[in-house]
Amino acid sequence: MKKYLKYILPLLCIVFSIIFIVSIIRIGVLPNKYLFMSIGGILILLIIVEFFLIYPKRWMTILGTILGILSLIGNGIGIYYLYQTDYFLTQAFAGKVIETTNYCIIALNGTDRKIPDDSKIIYYEHLYQKDKIMDLLNNNYHFTFEEYSSLNDTIEDILNQKEKYLLVETSSYHILERFDSRIDENLMILNTYSIKNEKKTKQMNEKSTNIYLLGNDYSGLNDFNMIVTINQNKRKILLTTMSRDLRIPVHGYEGQEDNLEYMAPLGIDTSISSLEDFFDIKIDYYVRFDVHSLVKVVDTIGGVTYCSDYAYQSSTKIYDNKNGKPFYVIKGCQEVDGWKALAIARERKKIPGSDVARQDNCRKLLLSIFNKIKSTNTLMNYQNLLEVLADSYVTTIPKETIQKMAKEVLKEDSKWTIEENSVWGEDTIGMVHLGTVRDYTMIPDEKSVEEAKKKMKELGR
Repeated sequence: MKKYLKYILPLLCIVFSIIFIVSIIRIGVLPNKYLFMSIGGILILLIIVEFFLIYPKRWMTILGTILGILSLIGNGIGIYYLYQTDYFLTQAFAGKVIETTNYCIIALNGTDRKIPDDSKIIYYEHLYQKDKIMDLLNNNYHFTFEEYSSLNDTIEDILNQKEKYLLVETSSYHILERFDSRIDENLMILNTYSIKNEKKTKQMNEKSTNIYLLGNDYSGLNDFNMIVTINQNKRKILLTTMSRDLRIPVHGYEGQEDNLEYMAPLGIDTSISSLEDFFDIKIDYYVRFDVHSLVKVVDTIGGVTYCSDYAYQSSTKIYDNKNGKPFYVIKGCQEVDGWKALAIARERKKIPGSDVARQDNCRKLLLSIFNKIKSTNTLMNYQNLLEVLADSYVTTIPKETIQKMAKEVLKEDSKWTIEENSVWGEDTIGMVHLGTVRDYTMIPDEKSVEEAKKKMKELGR
């Protein structure tokens, strides 16, 4: 048995080195230069270890044993991190996205939750995917449906007991709750339903790529909006932020204009197509996250640094305790946790520039998160970070595209520049949510719109 023991360590070193090399190749993010250097370094170390282990002199055998053990530990750690990374990329960029749209049937308080089969259900004519949700309901019930041209009229008829049941998209219902206290006081949700749609991904444009980055608030509305334009050949990234109140034509709804925020109930495809029409571009992918994601990610990486040009008390309370508490932002830089980062990201009432400044704060926080994730301090919490990131967003960006992007960023001569731009306009009050409620809206400034179009097209060449 003893004569075989001296072969165990060399064999383990060979096996671990092979697995490590395969893992590096499989991850697919290293440029060829670094890939060959990494493989070469592993092989050279393996040859040295093997030579020392088999050499008859005792001191060389001891040194070879030490190097072999260190090699096993190093390869083992590398294999672990590469496995976790590859698993994350496979899960988070799986090549398809399942988008869920939620609906509810509402009625007056005290209504029996069991809806009789022969009941009439009223709905708004712009109900998203109305044919699909009606088919779903008809598979289980025998309802009749009546279409209304006004969402407000459907609410009035329910409140006045002219009709009994209203089918509405859940985000739209929460919007109406914000503007009409009678809804919260007198109406209730009887049942909820969901429609799921699969979004297929596609390969990256070789010249440039446009990514729509959007953040949803608690109601599922488009609270944060940014278009990221990437040109790999020019090594340049353009970040174009837009106010959630920006008013643009709604694709597929002739003559209708709405805030980006209120397009959410119409589906992600409507938001994307509307932005494509407005900026005359093609959006290749999207990344969507919600407010809870920001809190989880920031806390997982141990907080981020935020720098403000103003001192103010946030109008958004921090909800990390039962009662909530005010958050004081100092002029200058300070460390913030997840809830404080969320308060900053949602603030627009206490800072000059209102929602335009808020979008700028969101951009600052995203860059701060990105810089913190790049630091070596996150390695000790690497697995938790990947798990949180995987649950924080959905995207149509495929794994292959992320690998190509990473390769370009890691190239030795890769000096990337980031340009920031924003589309602004004139704040006013107007009819939003397809003309159903009055709220803040922003009439786009034509000069800033044309400037944004010009920059996107120039980078796309």
